[in-house]
Parts: sequence; structure tokens; C-alpha cells
Amino acid sequence: IGLVPRGLTWSAGGGGGFYLGTKAFTHVDSNLRVDLPKDASGFPCLFGRVELITPSLMRTARGADKAKGRMAEYELRLFCCTKQKIIGSIGEPLQVQVVHQFRPPPLESLQVSCDGRSAMLRWSALDLGPHAPLAHSEVDSARLLMRTEKTERIVLLGPEVSEWEAKDLDPDREYEFRVRLENSVGPGRDAVVTCRTNALCSAVGNLICGAVGTTHVEIRWHRPRNLGNETTRDQYQQRRESIRCYEATLRVEDEDHDKDKDRDDAETEEGAKPLSRTCEWRPGQWREERDGTIVARLESLRPDTRYILDGFCAVNSMGRGAAQRGLVFWTIPQTPRIAGVRIRHGFVLVALSQTGGVCVKDYAVVVLRVSGQQTEEGASPKKSDSASFSLPSSSLSDIQDGGCGMAELSLPFERFPSAESTQTHAFKIRASNAGGWSDWSLVFESSVVARQQGADQ
Repeated sequence: IGLVPRGLTWSAGGGGGFYLGTKAFTHVDSNLRVDLPKDASGFPCLFGRVELITPSLMRTARGADKAKGRMAEYELRLFCCTKQKIIGSIGEPLQVQVVHQFRPPPLESLQVSCDGRSAMLRWSALDLGPHAPLAHSEVDSARLLMRTEKTERIVLLGPEVSEWEAKDLDPDREYEFRVRLENSVGPGRDAVVTCRTNALCSAVGNLICGAVGTTHVEIRWHRPRNLGNETTRDQYQQRRESIRCYEATLRVEDEDHDKDKDRDDAETEEGAKPLSRTCEWRPGQWREERDGTIVARLESLRPDTRYILDGFCAVNSMGRGAAQRGLVFWTIPQTPRIAGVRIRHGFVLVALSQTGGVCVKDYAVVVLRVSGQQTEEGASPKKSDSASFSLPSSSLSDIQDGGCGMAELSLPFERFPSAESTQTHAFKIRASNAGGWSDWSLVFESSVVARQQGADQ
């Protein structure tokens, strides 16, 4: 069975043969024919089904009408042949009208716009005018190839799609995008565009801890040297890239880290507040000094606690940048509170209702002899004589026998400034740990020591 142009005739002259006009027609194009299958006896089957695939067709002459040139008249004939040469035709031909197809038109433009880890591509086909053969071609799909030096990715899109967004791009990577239109005839000419994504920020410089309080600290650092858009050739990225925020992970760093980790997991499972959290500073939450130092405040901390600020980094459109090494700091203890003073076995016992914290290392106590009447609580007494004491936290003890049931510090009685029985002594105390000293407590005045000194005299 062959697909041949219309107008094929048989002539008996010269031994007989087929003619197309005045030219002999003895062979059918191998792409436009299919042989009938044979049965077990070796003869062709006169009943059945065959499939004819025609990758090439005879085109119409140049100068013909473009609209009509897309169609051609053919006919299907059942030939008998010998050695691939047709020698006869059986039955009447079946008239067929063939529509010629063309490759899709080339792309006129392909644009790419990178924004962080995504890139938006937009394209349009070339307008060849209504009389061009490619203007009547049908588009089955759009093929997009995304390539890097290590990977390739192919995406098939619908014929009506004119834009596509590439997501989850790698930082500091050169991407090549190729887009072309395709149909059953073949692909059209493709368009190529390249872009380079921004890199991650470099690590911040000189990360230190400034002023320290009981529930807050001041963090200081310098901007990263590389913002991430130094290697890209995209002016949009160079103009738009900025530091969106700074991030870090804050966690409690106790002496027994394994116990902390187990306790952190347990508290997280129970729904309690974990021992670590993510800290974030956005524009407006920090200030920049004249020398370029950035200062930010870290609040809601626990007093007398050792913290580590880990993974401190700048975040740009590509994500978290290089992390700075961990910063370890302490919050200072709470201000101790004096609840009472008593004398026992040659020592002055100062009872504390607030010790300052469990990690306190040292205490400093100042005792002043006050002349005249008692001053109001919190007022500065008139100093006539004083004594200072520096005590380690190991001297703090819980005394129950005859005491007040609080933690007490033992001070030697003989070192107190001498006073008359009508005078008083003013006490002030503060505590320290590895982070520094706490504020001085409120002045606590007591006449217990003065009365004992008067009795001894």
C-alpha cells in the first residue's frame, strides 16, 4: 500500500508502466509505503490492518498560495510489485488530503530575572506575519532546559505557557536556560540566557559581648565583608541585595552539657519552655555606630546563667550566611537582699533572703558606722568609719539552730567599726560570677552589733 500523488496513470506502451504526467513512476518512496503481511503459505494477506507512518511528504511548488500550500492531494493505492518496482494496481484508489506541517517559529526574546533562590523566565515567539508558512504551524509543547556545570533538568510545558519560575536555586551558581517550541515535525530554534545567583554572606566580624545585665546583654559585631552579590552580573541583584536580618541560636550552657541536653529534650516533650531558642534581629532592631560597629540588645535572659550564642550569621536573599564561632557569656547575678543580722559565737551572721543565684562565686560586703538616727531605707548614710569584707560563696550556709532559716554569711565580729550603743551599722552587699558584679543591695541598718560592742565595753 503506497501513498502517491493524485494523477497517477497507467500506460501499456513500452512494456507498460505508471506515469505521473510525462515522467515514469516506478518506485514508491520507502517512507510512503508499507508491505502487506504474509500468511503461513507465503502469500500476502488480503484482509488485515497495517500502519503507515509518513515522516516525509512531497511539497508543493514554490510560489503557490500559502494557505493552499499547506494542503496537498494524495491517494492510497494497493500495488503489486516485484523487486520494489511497481508493476500493477489493484482496485480503485482512496483519495486523501494531506495537510503539511511546519516547525514552530523561533523565539523572539527570552528574559530571566533572579530574586534570591528563584528565577523568573519569560519568553515570546517571533511574529513572522500571517503569510509566512511558520505562522500556520501548531505548537505542541515548550521545552525548557536548565543546566549548570554539574546538573541538567528538562521541563516540558504547555504550548500556551509563556513564563516559568525556577525555585530552590543553589547560591553562587551559574545557570543556563534554553527554551524552544516543539511540535510533531520537530523543534524550533531555541533561545539561550544565563544568570548567576548571589552567594551567601560571609561571616560577621568581631562578635563580642558588650554591656551585661541580669536579664539582658549587648551584642556588638561588624558587617560581613561580602554581601553576596559581588560575583553576579545582574544589576537588579546588585542594586536590590541587602541584609534582611541577623540570626543566631541561644542556649543555656551549663557545666554538665549532657544533662542539659537530656533535660532540654524532656522539657520540650512535656511542652515546657526549652533551654534554646532562635534569636533574630531585623532592620530597626539594631543601631550602627560611626566606626561601623553594630549594636543590638538580647533580652529575656535568666540571671546568673551561662549562655552560648551559636551560629550567628547574616541572612540575605539566598538564606543564612557563614556562621561566626559561638559567643559564650554570663548574665550577672541578681541583687542580693539582706533580711536580718544577728551575732553568734563571735561572728556576725548576715541573713540573705536573695542570694543572687546558684553560680555566684564571691560576695562583697561593706559595713558603715552611722551616726545619729536611722536613715530611710535606700538612703545613703553618713560614713564615719567602714569595713569591707570579701567572701567566697562557699562561706554561705544554711543555719537552722536558733537562726532564721535563711542562707547566712559569717563575718568576723572584731573587724567591725566600733560604735556606741546608740549608733547603728549599715550593711550593703553585692554578688559576682564570671560575668561580673551585681548592683549593690539596698542599705540595711541594724543596731545589733553596736549594742554588743557597748555591752563588751
